[in-house]
Amino acid sequence: MDYAGAVLGSLAAAAVLAWWNMSIPHVIMLSAVPGMAVLMLLAALPNPATVAQIDSARGATRPPPKWNTLSPALRGYLKVLAIFCFAKASEAFIVLRGHELALSTVTLLLLWAWLAALQSATALVSELADPQERGTAFGWYHMIAGLVAIPAGLLFGLVWKLVGPAAAFGLTALVALASATWLKLSLPAPTTAA
Repeated sequence: MDYAGAVLGSLAAAAVLAWWNMSIPHVIMLSAVPGMAVLMLLAALPNPATVAQIDSARGATRPPPKWNTLSPALRGYLKVLAIFCFAKASEAFIVLRGHELALSTVTLLLLWAWLAALQSATALVSELADPQERGTAFGWYHMIAGLVAIPAGLLFGLVWKLVGPAAAFGLTALVALASATWLKLSLPAPTTAA
């Protein structure tokens, strides 16, 4: 669900550009309408948490997010994720390459939606994490993805500049394939109910 808005928003923008003769600035302005509707809805709905619950949560001491407290399956997944994040080309590089190839804005938006759909790896974090460690698991997930994004972008840009865009995208494809294989081999086998 994390990326559902990105997928649906990209598809909606592509549809508006393809079927109605709107300019990109008008589509961007139009995209503010759902955001404003959600803000008004949030302002109108009561907060389900009581003041006592909020105060209790603020005063609660939380243990530090320790790596060794995570389940082994989750730690294995997060290790694979660190490598896989090197295969994630920045959306800016994808848009740049699309413009170099003279792709239309609609085509780029469809590609963007496809990429957002692929980024739904957070669902696996929820499945692998024990219920009591989900918050910590998502914290580790986003920290790893964020920390790896910088060197991954630098590496991608360096390969693009020195060798070319095909080599940069090819390298990310190889890293993604290796990561997917490692993930497949490292995940515990699913249990079947007898």
